[in-house]
Amino acid sequence: KISVKLVAESGVGTIAAGVAKAKADLIVISGAEGGTGASPASSIRYAGISPELGLSETQQTLVLNGLRGQVMLQVDGQLKTGRDIILMAMLGAEEFGFATSALIVLGCVMMR
Repeated sequence: KISVKLVAESGVGTIAAGVAKAKADLIVISGAEGGTGASPASSIRYAGISPELGLSETQQTLVLNGLRGQVMLQVDGQLKTGRDIILMAMLGAEEFGFATSALIVLGCVMMR
C-alpha cells in the first residue's frame, strides 16, 4: 500500500487530487498539531491549519473530480474526544490518528 501524508493547508485538496491520480491507497491529512515527533518544533507549531479545514477541502476536491472512491482518507492532529472523531467522519475521514497522546504517556523523548 502507498500512503501519502499531507499537511492541512490552503490548496491541500489540489495536491490530494494529484496524489489520488497517482494511485495512492491512503491520504493522511495532518492538522496543525499533527505530524511526527522528529519534525522541527517550528514546523509542528507554525505549519498548517486545523484538520477540519484541510479535510473539508480535500473531501470536496476529490468528490468534484470523481476521485473520492479511489482513496482512503485518514486524519490526525489533536484528535482527543469522540466528538472530534464524529466531526472528522462527517467531513469525510475514514481513519483517525491518535499518536501524540499515546506517545506522551509512554514518555517519548521526541515529543515536545
